[in-house]
Amino acid sequence: MASTLKDIAKAAGVSVTTVSLVLRDNQNPMISKKTREKVLEVARELKYRHNTHARALRMGKSRAIGLLMYDFESKIALSKLETIDAGIWEKGYRSLIRIAGGHSDMIEQLIHEYAGGAIEGLIIIQAATELTAGSLEVLTSSDVPIVTLEPIEGLPLDCATVDRKYGAYMGIKHLLNLGHRSIGMIHSHPTDLHLAPRLEGYRQALLEHGLPVSKSLLVETRVGYSGGYNAAKELLSRGLGVTAIFCNNDETAIGAMKGVQELGLRIPDDIAIIGFDNIDAGEYAPVPLTTIAQPIDKVAEKAVEMMFDRIENPSADQSPRIMRIKPQLIIRESCGGRRAAETLAS
Repeated sequence: MASTLKDIAKAAGVSVTTVSLVLRDNQNPMISKKTREKVLEVARELKYRHNTHARALRMGKSRAIGLLMYDFESKIALSKLETIDAGIWEKGYRSLIRIAGGHSDMIEQLIHEYAGGAIEGLIIIQAATELTAGSLEVLTSSDVPIVTLEPIEGLPLDCATVDRKYGAYMGIKHLLNLGHRSIGMIHSHPTDLHLAPRLEGYRQALLEHGLPVSKSLLVETRVGYSGGYNAAKELLSRGLGVTAIFCNNDETAIGAMKGVQELGLRIPDDIAIIGFDNIDAGEYAPVPLTTIAQPIDKVAEKAVEMMFDRIENPSADQSPRIMRIKPQLIIRESCGGRRAAETLAS
């Protein structure tokens, strides 16, 4: 079998993105000369051949795939972007990356730019909540295949995504198995496309244990460190005997840790905390963070696979496919909290 970027990355002990940049002769200053030489040496040993003929292209095709993002804020989305870009390049195509800078009105403008014959397919890595079927009609009417990394309500498109409902369910089940019964959730604004499945997982786990789902245990906040800090203080001021908190993402969880500690409570002895995403900062937090790890590479690779399946088999069944890839529970030190004596007695 032909070697791949992933094979080279594994043998060289570097990321797929680093391999992609080196083989494209990208002079990224973050890649040392030693690393660059190592990657090239491994590529030669594995007899790597760049696939410049991924398929027989019809006259006039661009050999480009559009990659659309809403903003720069999500480190997870940027990681998916890097892996997808490397996968597209390995297929002998190039990426046309467009980022709307957090402006919803730019999304439709960028889609019309793509529709000018610039791409053979579009992967939506992040979508604004305002994205509609009408916005994409200029592409779908021309049979341009579209793959999303999040299901978009009302848009029957191929989708490769994280099973966030299962992730939240798994995190809450873990807390329940530790003995917690008053579990708070710090979540994002209801317009967040990721919120609904997390809430479903939270509710399902509680209901399976015969516990009521109380709105007073839910706190909405702006995602991030300061949001988690303020939300944790708000939640614990309600006098609900909360002994565990599930947070919308890791940055929010790390902020919540600071809020909890400022109230004189110990993590994990008094309050257990779980995050979502498995960002690097979580492992190095003052109390290493238990989290739900997104399978970033698997999701990105599946999106590329689905895209090229559509490009190479245009006459195949056009029914939309949704692939929900299960995340992984990463257990560290922040979730071993015991219930307070008052909760035990209740």
